Amino acid sequence: MKFKKIMKEIWRTICYPLMYMGMQFVVGIIGAILISAAVMVSETIKGLLTTEGIAEKAMNVCTENVILLTLISNVITLFLMWIILRREWKSIKILKTVNAPVISLVACVLAGLPLSVFIGGSINLSGLLNIFPDYEQSMSNVLGNNLFLEILCIGLIAPFIEEMIFRGTILRRFKNFGINMFLAIFVSSLLFGLMHISPVQVIYTFVLGIVFGAIYWRHDSIWPVTILHVAFNMVSIIMSNLPNGGDAETAAESPTSSMIIIILIAFLVSAGLLMLIMKKKKQIKSEEILL
Repeated sequence: MKFKKIMKEIWRTICYPLMYMGMQFVVGIIGAILISAAVMVSETIKGLLTTEGIAEKAMNVCTENVILLTLISNVITLFLMWIILRREWKSIKILKTVNAPVISLVACVLAGLPLSVFIGGSINLSGLLNIFPDYEQSMSNVLGNNLFLEILCIGLIAPFIEEMIFRGTILRRFKNFGINMFLAIFVSSLLFGLMHISPVQVIYTFVLGIVFGAIYWRHDSIWPVTILHVAFNMVSIIMSNLPNGGDAETAAESPTSSMIIIILIAFLVSAGLLMLIMKKKKQIKSEEILL
């Protein structure tokens, strides 16, 4: 009977990431159509567009404005999800609870760099980029083009809304319902990974989801994990916008001893910082208050 209740709660909760993905898809499609139409109408009026080049031009416009479309989609989706879940989020004071010591929050900021180096290096060494060669091209369409929009969209808004949904709503519900910690973190991480669609991203975001889930489970707050998520994304954005960033990535594809050493160092630093992040906020006992 308990198993049936657990499965029922899981299925009920899964509707939220599906709703989130559906909203982003629909809003993204509508935005792409509107932006493409506006550009094509403008160029048609100027006599620069022929009927034969409409489809190609529409595709180019969407590719060139993918980060803007993502930003619009994220903002509208966040607003819609807030309308749907506002009562639940307000009742649990999701944005007012920190429950983590300052040292853990600082460690979250610092962990973004080594964690990003470890994940990126592991992807290069694993050979996934050879199996999925389109991944780098798809990432180049998103990163390295408009630093301001990338920071706003991928660095700030995306981590916030993803943590509100996947940890602050889905994982919290699993925890409150009494679902086993490992099962709860596994399912929420799997949903988090699948939401990213791209095979390479699905793999590494699933791993990140486990890390984020463990942190949330420890502190019962989205802030530590949101700070870490923001720091991780910010490092990726900055690296992508550095001069010759593409050449550095190409050089990193060959599994050399130096790359392995860098990955190991990044892993050890990440592990040490994660131990600090997992440090629980000291609770004042009632006897100490009375004294």
